[in-house]
Amino acid sequence: RKYLLYGEKIMLNFVFSILFFSILTICLTMALTRHFKWDVAEILKFLAAAVTFIIFLTVLLFPLPLSQEEAGFASVNIIPFKTIAGYIISAVRDGMVGTALSQILGNVLLFFFFMSVLGWYMHLYSFRTYVIWLLIFAVMAEGMQAVVSLCLGYLYRSVDIDDVILYVIGGLLSYAWLGRYAKENNTSHKE
Repeated sequence: RKYLLYGEKIMLNFVFSILFFSILTICLTMALTRHFKWDVAEILKFLAAAVTFIIFLTVLLFPLPLSQEEAGFASVNIIPFKTIAGYIISAVRDGMVGTALSQILGNVLLFFFFMSVLGWYMHLYSFRTYVIWLLIFAVMAEGMQAVVSLCLGYLYRSVDIDDVILYVIGGLLSYAWLGRYAKENNTSHKE
């Protein structure tokens, strides 16, 4: 029964986070629509970006543990590639391939999708501007986890430079994909 309660707490955390961010998004959408007099296409574009941001924040920050015991192991790493190397070594030596893939690819894919939608929404086609936004969001993502940990009084998630590196890799892959999309879009408009 204790395990079920922990699962229920995690589910409650996710539901609360999605509900909170959704209500915030609805209010923001109503205010922006009224202020900027958006048409339906702009509203839908904003909502697509908002939903992506909600998913991003939910994956990044939640579930919040209700106690330090529920937080599990968390650490601070400022040595580049230390955690990534640890995952790869564990995968090879101990057969922890699933953990390595989920941690490494999870961070890359999180930022690939997030930056793809952000780049599309904000029309970030200049490489320099895109990279500036990518670095801001990558550092901010780990910074938010650190701030939440400070507010809780204990580390609930690892704060890791390797996560920032993986976020940047995902974002750069997204830029390459967006560049191809923009090129194809421009080609089809010229025809």
